[in-house]
Amino acid sequence: MLRLRTLPALCILVAMVTHLGHCTCPERCLCDTISHHAGCANAGFTQVPQDVSEDSQLRMLDLKTNHIHELAAGDVPFSTLEFLEMDLSNNNLAVLSDNIFVDLRSLEDLDLSGNSIEEVQENAFVGLSSLTRLNLDDNRLVTLPSFTSLPRLTSLSLSYNQLHEVPSYAFRAVNDLRML
Repeated sequence: MLRLRTLPALCILVAMVTHLGHCTCPERCLCDTISHHAGCANAGFTQVPQDVSEDSQLRMLDLKTNHIHELAAGDVPFSTLEFLEMDLSNNNLAVLSDNIFVDLRSLEDLDLSGNSIEEVQENAFVGLSSLTRLNLDDNRLVTLPSFTSLPRLTSLSLSYNQLHEVPSYAFRAVNDLRML
């Protein structure tokens, strides 16, 4: 039984949740409206969920350990959202196609570790103008892609790949890289 003294606090909490309720959560995910985090890890996804509302306030999308095999332009349909972090680690990605992240201009942290990425097409990272951290650990990269469309990149992780070659153009225009 609620006491009358707790009723105002409860009303404030309900109002806060209702206001932050614009944070529409994708089906099969758990969302935290305070941290604006969508936890979609190990949810059996085979593609990036499309059911995030355009007025969502989500800032972090965690899709690690799913069954996402490929991403193509338009598969990450979040042009009006301002995601800061996206975790696509431990999926089954083999190729990063051109323009797959083109609408994620606010993204700062992208984790693609633990996939089977062998190929990164030339324009795969176009649009990620705010990206500062990129994790490509534990993939099958033999040669490095160009990171020229990532001018703010400060941290790049490439451990446990099969790198044989570093093209001279790979880091052109990446002036702030501090950790490799």
